[in-house]
Amino acid sequence: MSKKSEQKARVEKQRAASPLKGPEEASGTVVPDEKPARASGSRRGGSLKRRPKWLVITLRSVAVLAVLSCLSGITSFIVPPSLPVPSQFMRSIAPLLGVVNASPLPIYRVDTACDLADVVDQSGFSTAPTEAAPNPNQMQPVVHSKETIPVSCVGKMDLSGMRLRNVEFRVVISYFPLGWPFRRHTEYHVSSEFDPRGNFLQWTVQ
Repeated sequence: MSKKSEQKARVEKQRAASPLKGPEEASGTVVPDEKPARASGSRRGGSLKRRPKWLVITLRSVAVLAVLSCLSGITSFIVPPSLPVPSQFMRSIAPLLGVVNASPLPIYRVDTACDLADVVDQSGFSTAPTEAAPNPNQMQPVVHSKETIPVSCVGKMDLSGMRLRNVEFRVVISYFPLGWPFRRHTEYHVSSEFDPRGNFLQWTVQ
C-alpha cells in the first residue's frame, strides 16, 4: 500500500470516528435553549394554582367591601343630610326643624343639636347667649333614605323688651354613613328675620 492510500485511509477513519456537527455548530453560533424559560413560567403557573381557594375568595371579598365603603363615603360627601326651610306660617322665634336623609343610603347613629347662636336687635346690636342649654334631641340609631327626624332648638337668653331684627340658630348633624368608619359632621344656620315693628318676615337656611 502506498503512502497516499494510507493517508486517505487515516482521514476516512478520523471522519468516521468524529461526531457530526450541525450547521449552527459549524458556523460557531449557539442556539439558546428555551426550556428554562418554559420551566420558570410553569413554576409561576403552578404557584398560582397552589394558592388556596379560600384565600382568593377572601381577598376578593375584602376588595369588594373596600370599594363599596369608598363609594358610600363619596356619596355622603355629595349628598349630606338636608335641612328644609321652616314653614313661613310658623311665626315664632325658635323654629321647628326636621333633618332629612337626602342620601339613597341609610345613615347611622345620628346626633343632632340646635342652639341659639346670635340675636340682633333693630339697632344692629348683636348678643350671643352666655350659657349653653342642654340638648333635648336623642341619638337616632338609623335614619333611612328620605326619612325625616325632628330637631328641637334651645337657647337661654332673656329677649323681653328687645325689638328683634334677626335671630340665628346653629344646627349640627353628626352621623356615620353606611360602611364608612369615620363620623361625618354637617352644619347649618337657621335665621328668622323681623321687620322694624318686630313682625316676623321669613326664615332662611344656610
